[in-house]
Amino acid sequence: MEAIIELQEETKLAEVVNFYQRKKEKEINKLTSEQKFKLLAMQVMCNISEEDLEGIFERGLLVDQLFTGVANRYFKNEKAIRQ
Repeated sequence: MEAIIELQEETKLAEVVNFYQRKKEKEINKLTSEQKFKLLAMQVMCNISEEDLEGIFERGLLVDQLFTGVANRYFKNEKAIRQ
């Protein structure tokens, strides 16, 4: 019985590699500090979830394009409110 327990303790399972997560991390690491800040600002100010961002980037939009679109929409709405 002790031999079985020792054998089970010695047996190590292989670590499962999440390639999707690695790819996502590599893409985030490629961003400049300015782009990372823009991304964080959009997430906080616009309440954008990780899943939403992933979907946006899968469609081919870049951080800078997304930020410009959000800023334009925000300030257009602000102009309409002021008028």
